Amino acid sequence: MNIAELLQQPNLNRVHLGQELYSLCEERGPQYLLEELTDFPGKLILKGEEQLPFLLRIDLQPYLPPKATGKMLLHVFYQGDGDGLHSHPVEWAWAKILAGDGYVEQRQREDLYLKGIEPESFERLPGNEVAFNFLQSDYEILHRVERLKGPFSMSLFQNGPRKDPEEWKIVLSDRSIWDMSQDQSYDKPFRSWKEVEHLLPDVF
Repeated sequence: MNIAELLQQPNLNRVHLGQELYSLCEERGPQYLLEELTDFPGKLILKGEEQLPFLLRIDLQPYLPPKATGKMLLHVFYQGDGDGLHSHPVEWAWAKILAGDGYVEQRQREDLYLKGIEPESFERLPGNEVAFNFLQSDYEILHRVERLKGPFSMSLFQNGPRKDPEEWKIVLSDRSIWDMSQDQSYDKPFRSWKEVEHLLPDVF
């Protein structure tokens, strides 16, 4: 069964899919998974003055059953987030780390972070599941990928419905709010990740 057929199973859920893809990476390597996703669309996010690869996002949504909940993506991180913690304007998000050496994540409630309380750090390793915003009440959870533990980290990512407003928020380490108009990241959409392969570091 190929990836497209796996995604179209009527009773598919993220936990089952995450385990299947994790096992596939363990058995055949992350490059095999990427090759299976050659015909899937997505985008490469470049960051900084040098426009270096930050995140490869492959969209699995076109191949999911019509009633599938939330948006599902394959993420390949090539570097951590920058300064500050950011929000996710969605009701919930979930990820399973599939391959690579994982990363160190920082997270904190927005109200506590703005009061000067430092974020907690968590080590996220292949096989780990990471939930975000699931049990939120009247506060926002901010986070960032502080640093990768190796040259890349690959994850299956799913998020639920977007909130209103949909704007992202970044609170810098000095507790000021980042002006998103100053963002130096650049998105390169693609119909196949092969279109941007020449920009990707050789990490597999």
